[in-house]
Amino acid sequence: MIALVFKDFESLRQPIPESPSGRAWFVLDGVSFPGEDWFDFPLSMLGSAFDAYLELMRGAPEAVSYVFDGPFNLNYQRSASVSEASVKISAYSEDDEVGQSLKAETEVPLPELRSALMESAELMAVALSSVEGADGVNSRIVARILGELERHGSEG
Repeated sequence: MIALVFKDFESLRQPIPESPSGRAWFVLDGVSFPGEDWFDFPLSMLGSAFDAYLELMRGAPEAVSYVFDGPFNLNYQRSASVSEASVKISAYSEDDEVGQSLKAETEVPLPELRSALMESAELMAVALSSVEGADGVNSRIVARILGELERHGSEG
């Protein structure tokens, strides 16, 4: 199971900046990564995970997405072990002494990754609509991501 949990955007700065900060984190098989109530750039986290998803959909064997406030990343690796396309997702933090340290791992079908990204993008779209409207740059970015995810759902 994978989720990109989105709670909120920080509303103290007006007008809302491009790539506003807020609370968002990943959940891989019940493990919050980098941690529950993580404060970061939710839209950037979504965009990075979306780019990794697109790479996988285009046939790349691997992709990476990033958590921006800290040395954290998710590695995605296509699995050939099942008939349906799936992806193994490994969450790492970088440690100066050890290199990368595995924090969580899961394997999900690609459609489940798509659904998780779509659910988070929909929540971000609603949150942004109340602070910047559909004409704002952040809202347009989320709308583009949602459009691409919907298109991929109708193809598969």
